[in-house]
Amino acid sequence: TLDRSGGLGDDPLGVLLALAPPLLSGRPLLDGGGVVSPAPSVEEVRHLDEVGRMHLAYAQFRSLFVQSPGWLAPRVAVVLSSNRPQFVAGAVTQIQAQRWVEVELVLGLHGVSPPDDLGSLEGGAVAEASIHTFKNDVVFGDVLQELTAKTTSEHLAKWDDDDQYGPHHLLDLWLLHVLSGAAIVGKAAEFVLLEGQDLVIRRRGGRILSETSFLAGGAFLLSRVAFESVGGWSSLSRSVDQDLIGRLARSGHIPFRNHGLEFVLTRRADGHTWPATDAYFVAAAELGWGRIGLEIAGVETTAVSSRPSEPGALPSLAMCVPNRDNRFGLERL
Repeated sequence: TLDRSGGLGDDPLGVLLALAPPLLSGRPLLDGGGVVSPAPSVEEVRHLDEVGRMHLAYAQFRSLFVQSPGWLAPRVAVVLSSNRPQFVAGAVTQIQAQRWVEVELVLGLHGVSPPDDLGSLEGGAVAEASIHTFKNDVVFGDVLQELTAKTTSEHLAKWDDDDQYGPHHLLDLWLLHVLSGAAIVGKAAEFVLLEGQDLVIRRRGGRILSETSFLAGGAFLLSRVAFESVGGWSSLSRSVDQDLIGRLARSGHIPFRNHGLEFVLTRRADGHTWPATDAYFVAAAELGWGRIGLEIAGVETTAVSSRPSEPGALPSLAMCVPNRDNRFGLERL
């Protein structure tokens, strides 16, 4: 609980320094005194599980930055390469939905043509975008290297076409990158969607907010300086991201792990270079849900849901949701 008598509201930097450690560890602020939003009651926090408390704490943490004087949205280059055109539009939608960042999107189509439903790449968070095509026999690492060379932003992020991302994914990586001083910051595949079973599981795999190379290949952000210092992407056909993470670690740029929220690794029946079975993930699971697990993890389910081809193909439903003086509950809804 924030002690408002300390006058933290007059010192934005003091607020950040005082509140960043508990908020980053997933402990929400109960009495914000107008400093952060949302600021729920003790009773509201008491009814939240651990994941809900972390969502709340990070919402408060972001508000410290985006509401501070002189805030400027960071610019991040997002590199996306795909040889599965059926996933491209959904991935672009999730990139466009990123909040409080400005995205420079570079899309590579590897051995396929642009999908008909792609539309305009620019929109939402995407301020600048370009599409590049590559023949199927070009090595995947060379594709990523050429795409990255076309970007100009100081910060780089890799995006996978079939995984699911929440709207604050890039912002949270950038904030922790700035605060930790780590050249590379990422998330582990803590939440996993086993599509064939309609099952979302959660596995720990180590501590968050710690130095580790245990990061998902599609969920990290790094500085361009560090990227160029190790020569960029290797000319490999698979495990290109893990190769880069390993070379950065061996050169002294130890990766730093963020929370696992707003990123869900998707596993399908085929098409993966990592030959792990569903049983492998289930054996490591601590919790499991149906598809509601996507919302629990904090990803935008509208970007991955199938849409009717014609109006009226889905039934309509009217909902009445009573709410009295519960701002946080309303925002979460």
